[in-house]
Amino acid sequence: MRKKRKTEPMTFARYLVLFNNGCIAKSSIEDLKECGRPEKLGGRYTPETLNNITMGQLAELLTAEDQTLEEVLRVIMGLRVSDVMSDPAQSVHGFMNFVTAEFQRIGGLFKQLEGGYTAEQIQAGVLQLDTGGIFGTIDWYARRMGITNHDDVLKVPWLHIWQCAKNDKNVALYERRLNKIMLDNAKK
Repeated sequence: MRKKRKTEPMTFARYLVLFNNGCIAKSSIEDLKECGRPEKLGGRYTPETLNNITMGQLAELLTAEDQTLEEVLRVIMGLRVSDVMSDPAQSVHGFMNFVTAEFQRIGGLFKQLEGGYTAEQIQAGVLQLDTGGIFGTIDWYARRMGITNHDDVLKVPWLHIWQCAKNDKNVALYERRLNKIMLDNAKK
């Protein structure tokens, strides 16, 4: 009876060679889309979430033309592509899948803060104000906190900034409801 040989996972370097030569089956490529976050990549532990990255790191990735592996590794992990070539291809793909899912989650959180305008605010032109996007968020937070240098905001964890924006929105909605109640009571 022959002893079954243990197969090693394909390295990312080997995967790239095979992929670039068209030797990876489409089904294998689809399977890689299902890989999850690895515990380590390039010898470093991967974060469980992207909650602790700074607004600067988030802005850098969101404003990049392409969120390439090279950019993501550099910004989030402080690694180069060459640092992960000997890692399993599944781990590298799993990390990119994780980052994509985290960006969708973060985008959803910021989307929750949009809108909620009154008819009067819309009539006054609130939708024409260009205060959104990453620069608008950085500028708003700087003004809110009395920070004169936008670069200082880039060092703050994005989740802290999001929580402040959420708090401000909740307070504004409360004040709007309170004012309506007081106006209604004054009419009685």
